Amino acid sequence: MPVSLKARDIQLRRQGVPNAQLTEHELQRYARYDGKGQDLLRDATTSFSLSARGLHRVLKIARTIADLQQSAGLTADHIAEAIQYRGARS
Repeated sequence: MPVSLKARDIQLRRQGVPNAQLTEHELQRYARYDGKGQDLLRDATTSFSLSARGLHRVLKIARTIADLQQSAGLTADHIAEAIQYRGARS
C-alpha cells in the first residue's frame, strides 16, 4: 500500500475522518505537541501573522506529515515542515 494511502487509513482509524476535516476540538485531541512545538507555533503566529484558522491549517498539515511518517505524536520537526509549506504559499 502506498504511504499516502497508509496515512489516510491511519487517520480514518484514529478519528473517523481525514485530518483536513478535523474540528478545533478534535485538533486538540489528535494533534498534541510538545514545548518545542508550542514555541514554533508561537513564533510562527507572530512572524506570519497567523490567524486561528491559519494555525489550525498548520496543525492539520503537521498531523498529516506525522501520519505519513507513521508517527503517533507531533514533533517540532513536523510542525516546522508544515510552517514551511505555509510560508511557500506567501
